[in-house]
Amino acid sequence: MADDLASKKAGRVGKKRVYSKESIVALVRATPHDRRETMRDMASSTGLSLGTLHRGLKSGAITRKSSRLKPLLTAANMADRVRFCLSHVRVPVVPVDDGSLEFDDMTNIVHLDEKWFNADKDRRKVYMTEGEELPPRSCKSKRFIPKVMLLAAVMRPQWDSSGNCIFDGKIGFWAFTEQVPAQRNSRNRPAGTLVTKCVNVTADVYHRFVMDKVIPAVKKKWPFSDRNIVFQHDNATPHARVTREMLEAVSSDDWKFSV
Repeated sequence: MADDLASKKAGRVGKKRVYSKESIVALVRATPHDRRETMRDMASSTGLSLGTLHRGLKSGAITRKSSRLKPLLTAANMADRVRFCLSHVRVPVVPVDDGSLEFDDMTNIVHLDEKWFNADKDRRKVYMTEGEELPPRSCKSKRFIPKVMLLAAVMRPQWDSSGNCIFDGKIGFWAFTEQVPAQRNSRNRPAGTLVTKCVNVTADVYHRFVMDKVIPAVKKKWPFSDRNIVFQHDNATPHARVTREMLEAVSSDDWKFSV
C-alpha cells in the first residue's frame, strides 16, 4: 500500500491567531452601531487591528449591511395608504368567471411636483467650428450658483398594440420666474431692462400655474377621447389651494378635472 505523501504541516505551522472567530464576533457585538460604520471606527472601538477585521470580514465573522431610513407611519397613515390602493381597484371591463378584480392603469393621472435646478453649471463642454468663439459666462460665486424652481407635469406614456408610442406623457415643465423691469442702472444693463427673477411658490402662484399652464397643456397634448383627468401632487402647503371645487369650475367641453 502506497504511503501518504501529503504534507503534515498544514494548520500546524505559522503564527497562532490571537483572536478566534468567536472572540471577534463578541468584540464587534459589544460595540455600538454608530461605531461600526467604518473599519477604522471598529478598530478604534474594539482594539482589533484592521488586518484582523478584514480577515473576519473575509471569513464571514463580520458582514456588511446597509441601513436606510423608512417613513414613520402611524396607524392612520397605514389606513390611508390602504384606502388609496383600494381606490384604484376596479371590476374588469370584461368580467371573468372567477370574479377577480384589476388595478386601475392610472393613465389619466397627471403627476405634479416641484424641483430645484441650478441655473448654470461650472464646467460646460461645447463643440465649436473653425472661427467660432465661445461666449463668455460669468457668475459672482461658483460655490453659490443661482437656483430656479420648476413645476413638472407628467403622465404615464402609452403605446399602441404594435409598440408605437402614441403619447409620451410629457405635459410640460415651467419655471417659477417672472420678467420685471430693472429698478436702477448697473454695469450690466440700464434701468428699465426686463430681467428674470425667481418668484416664491405661494398658494396663489401654484394655483395660477395649474390653471394657466398645466390645464391648457393637458388639453393640448391629451390625445384620447376620455377626458376625465386627475391631478396628483404631494401635501405641500401651497397645493391645498387647488381644490376639487375649483377644478370642477373650470371643467367644460367634456373635460372633467379633479384632484
